[in-house]
Amino acid sequence: MWWFKQAVLRPTFADVQAMHPWFLDYEQLEPGVRELVWTLNQTDLVETLSSCEGHPELPDWWETTGGTAYALCLVTSPRRWDRVVHQLRHLAQDWEEVQLIVRGGREQSLGFQDTHAQPESARNALDQAIGQANELIKEYLDHDVVALAPARRGQEEHAGQNGPYAL
Repeated sequence: MWWFKQAVLRPTFADVQAMHPWFLDYEQLEPGVRELVWTLNQTDLVETLSSCEGHPELPDWWETTGGTAYALCLVTSPRRWDRVVHQLRHLAQDWEEVQLIVRGGREQSLGFQDTHAQPESARNALDQAIGQANELIKEYLDHDVVALAPARRGQEEHAGQNGPYAL
């Protein structure tokens, strides 16, 4: 795991704790990406490594960030993550002011870039896009749990009919 490699290379365990989702203090994250990062870390698809809300309130945000908010993720389940990214891309087609950007391989940046040079409205546009992406990922979590429930129930029924060693 990425965080374990960092633990070997870093001098203190506290540094490693700050990076790993299990130890992440979500209250310390920037509010524009806090809920998205939390939701991503609830899946078994990715582990977040870093994030940024974009900071449109800063005078030089266009020059320094290009109007982009992001969550950098370590992909732990590539095939399933690709299905979620496909759904995110489909969702992003309806966004008028924000472009979805997904870059990388095992470490992927899930980015949201404002496409209009209007810093005044950029925060709202980014927040809406991030919120919609967050809801889509939550739906994935709900469907994933729902999909597991009937399969598990079927296994339990099979075990009940055929004894405890049938599984």
